[in-house]
Amino acid sequence: MELKRLHIITYCLVAVLSVVMTGCRQSLDRLMARGDSDSGRGEYFEAAKKYRQVYSKADRKDRRRGEAAWRMSKCYDRLNMSARAETQLRNTLRNGLDTDSVHLLLARNLLRQGKYKDAHSEVTLIAGTSPLVREAELIERSANEGMRKSDDQARYRVSRMKIFTTTRSEYAPMMYPGDDGRVYFTSTSDYSMGEKSGVTGMKNGDIVMSRKNEQGQWLRAEPTDGDVNTAADEGTPAFTPDGRMMYFTRADGGNGRDMKIAIWRSRRLDGEWSEPVKVIIDNDTLHNYAHPAISADGRWLIFSSDRRGGRGGYDLWRVSAEHPDRKPQNLGPAVNTAGDEKFPTISPDGRLWFASDGHPGLGGLDIYQAGDGAILPTDAPENAGQPINSASDDFGITFLTDCSGGFFSSNRGDVSGHDHIFRFEAIEFKTLFQATVTDFDGRSLPEARLRIVGDDGSDRRMITGADGMSTIEVDRGVSYAVMASARAYLNAHTTFEIPAGSPEEETEIYEAEFVLAPVNREVKIDNVFFDYDRAELKAESYESLDRLVVILNDNPEARVEMTSHTDRHGSDAYNMDLSQRRARAVTDYLESKGIENHRLSARGLGRTKPAVVDDVTASRHVELKAGTVLDENFVSGLPDETAAVADGLNRRTEFKIVMPETTE
Repeated sequence: MELKRLHIITYCLVAVLSVVMTGCRQSLDRLMARGDSDSGRGEYFEAAKKYRQVYSKADRKDRRRGEAAWRMSKCYDRLNMSARAETQLRNTLRNGLDTDSVHLLLARNLLRQGKYKDAHSEVTLIAGTSPLVREAELIERSANEGMRKSDDQARYRVSRMKIFTTTRSEYAPMMYPGDDGRVYFTSTSDYSMGEKSGVTGMKNGDIVMSRKNEQGQWLRAEPTDGDVNTAADEGTPAFTPDGRMMYFTRADGGNGRDMKIAIWRSRRLDGEWSEPVKVIIDNDTLHNYAHPAISADGRWLIFSSDRRGGRGGYDLWRVSAEHPDRKPQNLGPAVNTAGDEKFPTISPDGRLWFASDGHPGLGGLDIYQAGDGAILPTDAPENAGQPINSASDDFGITFLTDCSGGFFSSNRGDVSGHDHIFRFEAIEFKTLFQATVTDFDGRSLPEARLRIVGDDGSDRRMITGADGMSTIEVDRGVSYAVMASARAYLNAHTTFEIPAGSPEEETEIYEAEFVLAPVNREVKIDNVFFDYDRAELKAESYESLDRLVVILNDNPEARVEMTSHTDRHGSDAYNMDLSQRRARAVTDYLESKGIENHRLSARGLGRTKPAVVDDVTASRHVELKAGTVLDENFVSGLPDETAAVADGLNRRTEFKIVMPETTE
């Protein structure tokens, strides 16, 4: 009779388990279908949310995890959320869904983020016979082009200076030495004193000046004071380091005379620029001399000229600023080419910059920096890269005192080909550490304390906000240790290292999640599994228990009380015995991981202490209200499917951390 009864109980448990598993599968299938429906209507954000639920709820070995991640990634791709798409594509591969389509979509989203090397690596994994090869080759070419560009190309933010812009041309800006609030440049606006040029169809240029107001805003340009501007074409100003002398270019001609381009200079006297004097270089009046620059020590006048002895077109030369009548020196083959080299500039840190159409570039005149930073460089020049350079003419760069930004001129984006002044600003790259602190039920812990210590000697404190999060800026090339703590919770810690060098993105975030275990309160351990009627831990349980091992190792003074519970089925004696053996199995596992036996206790409670529905459980199972006690009478009155869920909640393993009385 007893044997028959046991068979009946066994049959019922198997049937209930089958119903639960079937219901779970059907629930996930319905959720996936709803996501497909949203995606079909183009509601990709909503679809991604449903796919994420499938991914989170499915067992780790469930093939639907990979499928959900794949569909989620395609939604994020459509939404141009490339970082999220990348994450889900990597989850797709991690869950065994490895196809050419996955690698192609991953490469595309890496490319969008400027991760050229990673994108290139992904497309090389696509089979040569795949129908996706043509698109893969396109991505590969784009990745190669991205890797070819200058490292500085994404280090600046560029914008046109609308306050300086007219319907004509403005070009060759130059900061006044030591004054980041004053900039001179050339303007051919209709307000210029110059005559109309037969070369450009515009009025000859004047040197104008703009300054910042008290609010730090740039004002409209006004003519330079003194006697610099005339009816001739003046432009490309440059200054000695002390600001007392201005050199500039003047081109004079007309009325049947040949155009001659020469360098002139004017002194700053009584707050105005004096009557300028022509600078005769090497006593030569037959060739053109233009675009002056003065070395950082004031000794050398650098200029552009088509004089004999060059490498072709206009070359860059230098001559003594004190004795310009002496023979000038060509800056050599590292700088000069068969093309034109023009508009030299010496930045405040002493480096030579210039424009050229003879070096490999992006098109037209490009801006270069002398490779070794010397006025007579021996290394090949470095292209300034995008966004400073473009397919148009880019030239005439000048820098703020700290070289963090400045101005340059370009004709990009102007259908008439006019030049305009652009501002460039160094992008402030930040590396952040973002901590999230929660309890074991996933609730955010506000006012949790974090201490972050670096191997560079830094030691800082953080406090989480209402969302359980806190963010702090950290330094690159430093290893950090972080400890999280909260009142009535055990501590948790982690370590991380930030590689040296510039981050790949403007803001790079390192994230860590701290899950704190409460003291003197029972907490359910998710994902602890046993076979039916057995007390041997299944391998799928180890991950959750290993988290508890870390907590106990971080808090050596803590003890843990382990309890195991069963559902309403079976006799009291059977359930008490089974739960005791299961609780002991958990503590045995913890002991095998090095936790001392005296810190562990195991207790089986059978069905004597039914679960109470908390708000987290209620949010997952809308049919159960928070605060409900899942005792036998209540569960027996539920529909079969809901009762099976309640029985699953009662079958649980919990732990409680106990601290010594002297410890708060």
